[in-house]
Amino acid sequence: MLWAMQKATNSIVEALNYNIYYLGAPTISNEYMQWYHPFKCITWFLYYHEANYLFTNAIMWVGFGLFLIFIIALLLKPKALLTSHGSARWAEYKDLLKMNLISSNGVTIGLYDSPFKRSLTKQLRRLEVKKNEKLAYAEMEFDEKQDKVLDRIPEKITVWLEEYNANTDPKRRKVLGQKIKQAQAYLKNPPKFDIKKYCWTPTYYYDFFYKFLVKLYKKLPHFYLRDNSNKHLAVVAPTRSGKGVGLIIPTLLGSWKSSVIVNDIKSENWGVTAGYRKKMGHVAIKFEPTSDDGSSARWNPLDEIPIGNPMEVSKAQNLAQIIADYEGKGNPDHWTSNATNVIMTVILHLKYAHYTDPENYPTPPTLYSVASFLKSSISVEQDKDGVYKQTAKGFVEAAKGLVMYEHVPPEGIDIVEWNTKTCSYETRHFTQEDLRAIYPQATSLNSMPGTHPIIYQAFVEITSKPDNELGSIVSTANTALKEYLDPLLAYNTSVSDFCIDDLMNYKKPVSLYLVTPPSDLLRLAPIFRLFFEMMVKHHARSIGTYVNGQAKSNYKHNCLFLMDEFSSLGNLQSFAATLSYIAGYGMKVFLINQGLPQINGIYGKDNQILMNCHLKIFYAPNDNDTAQYAETEIGKATIESKSKTRNAGRFIGYTSTSTSQMARSLMTADELKRMEDQEVIIASGSLPVLTDKIKYYENNYYLKKLINAPIVSNVIRTDPVRNANAKREALLSKQASQTSSDTFTYDKNIKK
Repeated sequence: MLWAMQKATNSIVEALNYNIYYLGAPTISNEYMQWYHPFKCITWFLYYHEANYLFTNAIMWVGFGLFLIFIIALLLKPKALLTSHGSARWAEYKDLLKMNLISSNGVTIGLYDSPFKRSLTKQLRRLEVKKNEKLAYAEMEFDEKQDKVLDRIPEKITVWLEEYNANTDPKRRKVLGQKIKQAQAYLKNPPKFDIKKYCWTPTYYYDFFYKFLVKLYKKLPHFYLRDNSNKHLAVVAPTRSGKGVGLIIPTLLGSWKSSVIVNDIKSENWGVTAGYRKKMGHVAIKFEPTSDDGSSARWNPLDEIPIGNPMEVSKAQNLAQIIADYEGKGNPDHWTSNATNVIMTVILHLKYAHYTDPENYPTPPTLYSVASFLKSSISVEQDKDGVYKQTAKGFVEAAKGLVMYEHVPPEGIDIVEWNTKTCSYETRHFTQEDLRAIYPQATSLNSMPGTHPIIYQAFVEITSKPDNELGSIVSTANTALKEYLDPLLAYNTSVSDFCIDDLMNYKKPVSLYLVTPPSDLLRLAPIFRLFFEMMVKHHARSIGTYVNGQAKSNYKHNCLFLMDEFSSLGNLQSFAATLSYIAGYGMKVFLINQGLPQINGIYGKDNQILMNCHLKIFYAPNDNDTAQYAETEIGKATIESKSKTRNAGRFIGYTSTSTSQMARSLMTADELKRMEDQEVIIASGSLPVLTDKIKYYENNYYLKKLINAPIVSNVIRTDPVRNANAKREALLSKQASQTSSDTFTYDKNIKK
């Protein structure tokens, strides 16, 4: 338009023959040119519009300019989106901003590079495929030649042996002996394929060039998507699909800065990320219940129950309920409910008895001591019909003797408990008056002021049950506690080097790794279920305080539950039910599963686990259920379909074309299954995101953060008596001696 206005102005100037009297002074004037502003023609038109002949050409140029603007606007007009059958489309950068996925920290969920870097990545992947092809053929060729050599060597050895035995020349016999030894050594340990021996071949160049490009590629900066909201995430990715290298490790290597609990099968995440988490200022704790070398921290669930406190019964009931429901069904039957009552009673009794009668109860109670207490009470007897039945007569007799047990003597007891604020053990004197203050309506305290009223009532109820019923109840409790009789598990749950409250309220953020050997995965699932459910029950008691009408949280740190192989923990029905509200208490859940059949097989098809997760990430699925679900979640787009019909007439045929709109899935289940290095991110109320997977080992941003994991777990409770750990100290001493031997000594080396 500016060009057209300039042409219009120049046409008027030429018509008036550059007459300054009518035109006025030019904007730029020198001996070579006189130039007027392009929009000067408008001013002249206002003054001289009666002289129509002056503006004929000018009006033509202005009209031509408007026509050009109209044409350009038509060409640049964005094509209207087709939405009649669906409006799904892939999210763009502006959509990612609305989804709050552009963040400096949080859970790392994907790679979002520029188109140029994406093309480089694709070329690198193609070269990798070609390189692997060349290496495969080279190795096959090597194996073929190797087989021929190995087939000929025994024949040669036979010939050499015959010549060796027949020949009397010492020199010749020596040569033959060396050949025979070399051939036998070759047979015993044949050489393996080595690409370096293929130097100056195309295979070697492919391998060398690929490694060279990877080194350059690692130096490129990349852009990562991170979720730092207070909402939950779910990942559905088959085994060996790259969820560890693409989601878990990048998240732990610095992007998530608050506390975290990692369900770490095989201890891989501890080995790769614990060193850097510790460098970040976190307390890096490894809890491995089957560890026997002292490298693991220990945790006693019974230490989470404060006795002499109004919360003692509710916490003991919660703990007992989780233990009794060892299958995690969340809907206890008659036997499980009564087993809960038995376990709760024994726990409270043993905790009080430890302070009342330290001679008979010398050590703080553990789940091992609870299991042992119940196990010793079961007996098998033969009735009059000759049928063997399991009874609990021993337990009944013990319970009858404990009905009036004095848990708080007249002089009181000194309860030792951990103070999370001062990070030290403190002693609190507890008297019969304090017991009455907690249970003011307990009438049994009038006649038995030192007998705990709840334990008393529970023992009375237990002893009043028929032997057969009580035997089944105690048997149910024993089944739930049987795993804690394992000596290794008993040792690692004998004392607490940390507590559940530390995860969100310690002065430093805590990174806790729950390590499980694959061989003990099913056996240890109950104790990890116990930990997660106690974590939720403890921290979801109060959302905080309110100041000026605004909620102020009680916790110091948010906590991420990074639950890799979520289904390996078994049925967490109670935990799954809390997903709808625990985000408001600072707990963010990151669930990782292999597929929908895995979830539905445990929780049923009507479960709401994925529904309670704001973000859902899908890798290429290997089952139809997951693929169909992801296709539905992504949505449908509207596309135009053109059809041509050719009609043949007597002389001349003609073709008719019709256009119609139809729905198509933005990505079908079949296409989802064929995703290679891509992933789909679906957020509630937002457009789906198609982006690339992360491979942390291809970027120096992550590689430079790889630090050796600590040789032993950090601990928070370091009392030299209660938390003594000889194996741990031995490992630390060994590490200190190795460090001192490797230290550079100036006096020793200056002489050299």
